[in-house]
Amino acid sequence: MASDNPFDVPSGRGSSSYGSGSPSSRPLHEARLTDLMETYMIRARPWMMFLGVITFIGAGLMVIGAIFLVLAGLLAAAGSGRPQDMMMGVLGVVYVGVAALYAYPAWCLVQGASAAGRLVGAFDAEDKELAAESMLQNVQNLFRFMGIVTAIAIGLYILFFILVCFMGAAMGSMLR
Repeated sequence: MASDNPFDVPSGRGSSSYGSGSPSSRPLHEARLTDLMETYMIRARPWMMFLGVITFIGAGLMVIGAIFLVLAGLLAAAGSGRPQDMMMGVLGVVYVGVAALYAYPAWCLVQGASAAGRLVGAFDAEDKELAAESMLQNVQNLFRFMGIVTAIAIGLYILFFILVCFMGAAMGSMLR
């Protein structure tokens, strides 16, 4: 019985038009890679590579900035002896975490672009299908990651809003 959840991954069983497994294990009546689909994937390749490389560069610059923040925090704390001066170092560690969050989407983009490049060089239909499947798998991973990060961010925004409301109410009751 098929799931009614639109977010479920297709199972590939029954009369699904998505298929499953390797291209050679599919029945001949299933949809194949068309010339138009191939053209769109090839046209997307340079943009995927561009965005992936730019994202990797941005993540690398964030790591370099994080190193400077950690060093500045260590020097400030060593010079003054106050632990609160170490906050720049803590911010540097947060920057490394954010850079790591940027690295995964960049990796998906570069891998997808690489698969599209294999699509250009493939001559037999099975190799083209494998390259297209690899590209689409990376795009799916990218969008899944972006969706999860977006859902977490929305949850944090809501939590922050509730926290600010409670803090405002507490401050208002203290002024009476």
